Amino acid sequence: RRRHAALVALLEDARASGLPVVYANDRGGHTEPADVVRAAVEEGKAGQLVAEIAPVDGEPVVLKDAYSAFDATGLQDVLAGLEAERLLLAGAATEMCVFQTALDAQTAGFGVRVRGDASAAVDAENERIALDYLERVLGLDVVRTSE
Repeated sequence: RRRHAALVALLEDARASGLPVVYANDRGGHTEPADVVRAAVEEGKAGQLVAEIAPVDGEPVVLKDAYSAFDATGLQDVLAGLEAERLLLAGAATEMCVFQTALDAQTAGFGVRVRGDASAAVDAENERIALDYLERVLGLDVVRTSE
Protein backbone atom coordinates (compact mmCIF):
# COMPACT_ATOMS: atom_id res chain seq x y z
CA ARG A 1 0.00 0.00 0.00
CA ARG A 2 2.90 2.38 0.73
CA ARG A 3 4.06 2.26 -2.89
CA HIS A 4 0.67 2.25 -4.55
CA ALA A 5 0.65 5.99 -5.25
CA ALA A 6 3.97 5.70 -7.08
CA LEU A 7 2.60 2.91 -9.27
CA VAL A 8 -0.55 4.89 -10.03
CA ALA A 9 1.58 7.93 -10.95
CA LEU A 10 3.85 5.78 -13.14
CA LEU A 11 0.87 4.44 -15.07
CA GLU A 12 -0.68 7.90 -15.43
CA ASP A 13 2.60 9.36 -16.69
CA ALA A 14 3.10 6.55 -19.20
CA ARG A 15 -0.41 6.90 -20.57
CA ALA A 16 -0.19 10.70 -20.72
CA SER A 17 3.11 10.41 -22.61
CA GLY A 18 1.66 7.94 -25.09
CA LEU A 19 3.88 5.10 -23.93
CA PRO A 20 2.35 1.66 -24.30
CA VAL A 21 1.37 -0.07 -21.07
CA VAL A 22 1.49 -3.87 -21.05
CA TYR A 23 0.28 -6.01 -18.18
CA ALA A 24 1.38 -9.45 -17.07
CA ASN A 25 -0.56 -11.16 -14.34
CA ASP A 26 -0.69 -14.53 -12.67
CA ARG A 27 -3.41 -16.61 -14.27
CA GLY A 28 -5.00 -17.52 -10.96
CA GLY A 29 -7.01 -20.32 -12.55
CA HIS A 30 -8.51 -18.06 -15.21
CA THR A 31 -8.10 -18.12 -18.98
CA GLU A 32 -9.26 -14.57 -19.76
CA PRO A 33 -7.54 -11.40 -18.53
CA ALA A 34 -10.87 -9.71 -17.81
CA ASP A 35 -11.75 -12.55 -15.44
CA VAL A 36 -8.46 -12.14 -13.58
CA VAL A 37 -9.03 -8.41 -13.11
CA ARG A 38 -12.67 -8.88 -12.12
CA ALA A 39 -11.79 -11.52 -9.53
CA ALA A 40 -9.01 -9.37 -8.09
CA VAL A 41 -11.25 -6.31 -7.82
CA GLU A 42 -14.33 -8.09 -6.52
CA GLU A 43 -12.79 -10.86 -4.41
CA GLY A 44 -9.26 -9.72 -3.62
CA LYS A 45 -8.01 -8.28 -0.36
CA ALA A 46 -7.18 -4.94 -1.99
CA GLY A 47 -9.78 -4.74 -4.73
CA GLN A 48 -9.95 -0.96 -4.64
CA LEU A 49 -6.19 -0.71 -5.18
CA VAL A 50 -6.35 -3.17 -8.07
CA ALA A 51 -9.17 -1.18 -9.67
CA GLU A 52 -6.96 1.92 -9.64
CA ILE A 53 -4.18 0.21 -11.60
CA ALA A 54 -6.26 -2.08 -13.81
CA PRO A 55 -5.68 -2.13 -17.56
CA VAL A 56 -7.69 0.27 -19.67
CA ASP A 57 -9.26 -0.73 -22.97
CA GLY A 58 -6.68 -1.65 -25.56
CA GLU A 59 -3.81 -2.34 -23.16
CA PRO A 60 -2.42 -5.83 -23.72
CA VAL A 61 -2.54 -8.35 -20.88
CA VAL A 62 -0.58 -11.59 -20.82
CA LEU A 63 -1.43 -14.26 -18.30
CA LYS A 64 1.41 -16.21 -16.74
CA ASP A 65 1.92 -19.35 -14.70
CA ALA A 66 5.47 -18.61 -13.55
CA TYR A 67 7.31 -15.69 -11.96
CA SER A 68 8.63 -14.31 -15.24
CA ALA A 69 6.22 -12.59 -17.60
CA PHE A 70 8.33 -14.03 -20.44
CA ASP A 71 7.99 -17.68 -19.37
CA ALA A 72 5.56 -19.45 -21.74
CA THR A 73 3.54 -16.32 -22.49
CA GLY A 74 2.94 -14.18 -25.56
CA LEU A 75 4.80 -11.21 -24.06
CA GLN A 76 7.69 -11.38 -26.53
CA ASP A 77 5.22 -11.16 -29.45
CA VAL A 78 3.32 -8.29 -27.83
CA LEU A 79 6.55 -6.34 -27.35
CA ALA A 80 7.70 -7.10 -30.89
CA GLY A 81 4.40 -5.74 -32.18
CA LEU A 82 5.02 -2.54 -30.21
CA GLU A 83 8.60 -2.39 -31.51
CA ALA A 84 9.72 -2.06 -27.89
CA GLU A 85 13.42 -1.74 -27.17
CA ARG A 86 13.32 -0.67 -23.51
CA LEU A 87 11.10 -1.82 -20.69
CA LEU A 88 10.15 -0.01 -17.51
CA LEU A 89 9.11 -2.66 -14.99
CA ALA A 90 7.02 -2.34 -11.86
CA GLY A 91 4.67 -4.67 -10.07
CA ALA A 92 4.48 -7.31 -7.37
CA ALA A 93 6.57 -8.76 -6.00
CA THR A 94 9.92 -7.10 -6.58
CA GLU A 95 12.01 -10.00 -5.34
CA MET A 96 10.06 -12.60 -7.30
CA CYS A 97 8.08 -11.66 -10.42
CA VAL A 98 9.68 -8.29 -11.15
CA PHE A 99 13.18 -9.71 -10.60
CA GLN A 100 12.65 -12.74 -12.84
CA THR A 101 10.94 -10.69 -15.56
CA ALA A 102 13.80 -8.15 -15.51
CA LEU A 103 16.36 -10.91 -15.82
CA ASP A 104 14.52 -12.51 -18.75
CA ALA A 105 13.94 -9.12 -20.40
CA GLN A 106 17.65 -8.39 -20.38
CA THR A 107 18.40 -11.88 -21.71
CA ALA A 108 15.92 -11.19 -24.52
CA GLY A 109 17.87 -8.06 -25.46
CA PHE A 110 15.72 -5.32 -23.95
CA GLY A 111 17.03 -2.33 -22.07
CA VAL A 112 15.49 -2.56 -18.60
CA ARG A 113 14.70 -0.10 -15.84
CA VAL A 114 13.18 -1.49 -12.65
CA ARG A 115 10.99 0.82 -10.59
CA GLY A 116 11.43 -0.67 -7.14
CA ASP A 117 9.83 2.45 -5.72
CA ALA A 118 6.59 1.56 -7.54
CA SER A 119 6.67 -2.17 -6.82
CA ALA A 120 5.41 -4.17 -3.89
CA ALA A 121 7.63 -6.54 -1.96
CA VAL A 122 6.93 -9.54 0.20
CA ASP A 123 10.20 -9.40 2.12
CA ALA A 124 12.29 -6.22 2.46
CA GLU A 125 15.64 -8.00 2.79
CA ASN A 126 15.01 -10.25 -0.22
CA GLU A 127 13.90 -7.21 -2.18
CA ARG A 128 17.14 -5.41 -1.30
CA ILE A 129 19.17 -8.44 -2.40
CA ALA A 130 17.20 -8.73 -5.66
CA LEU A 131 17.57 -5.04 -6.52
CA ASP A 132 21.27 -5.12 -5.64
CA TYR A 133 21.75 -8.08 -7.97
CA LEU A 134 19.87 -6.43 -10.83
CA GLU A 135 21.86 -3.24 -10.43
CA ARG A 136 25.34 -4.44 -9.47
CA VAL A 137 25.59 -7.75 -11.29
CA LEU A 138 23.38 -7.24 -14.34
CA GLY A 139 23.95 -3.49 -14.64
CA LEU A 140 20.26 -2.63 -14.88
CA ASP A 141 18.88 0.79 -14.06
CA VAL A 142 17.12 0.45 -10.70
CA VAL A 143 15.02 3.08 -8.94
CA ARG A 144 14.79 2.34 -5.25
CA THR A 145 12.30 3.40 -2.67
CA SER A 146 13.30 5.84 0.04
CA GLU A 147 11.55 3.71 2.70
